Amino acid sequence: MSRVLREIVIDPVAFQRMIGAKPTDEERNAIRNILTDLTDDPQLGYEIPFLKPRTYRVDAGRFRIHYSFDDHALHVGFIGVY
Repeated sequence: MSRVLREIVIDPVAFQRMIGAKPTDEERNAIRNILTDLTDDPQLGYEIPFLKPRTYRVDAGRFRIHYSFDDHALHVGFIGVY
């Protein structure tokens, strides 16, 4: 039985924040790798309490990624530093 991976949907504002933080090539690869891993197992991050819909966070170096997911897509709402 083959696995079905989720589509990655990145909010344009999240993408612009990431670009504004001037990631290095290594950081871009780390972000890409973690997003790819999350399409298969979105439970890798941890839930941010009190947010609806359920929102999760995972770190890729100095970057923080906030996302939610359903059976079909991984919805990325924030990629940035804070």
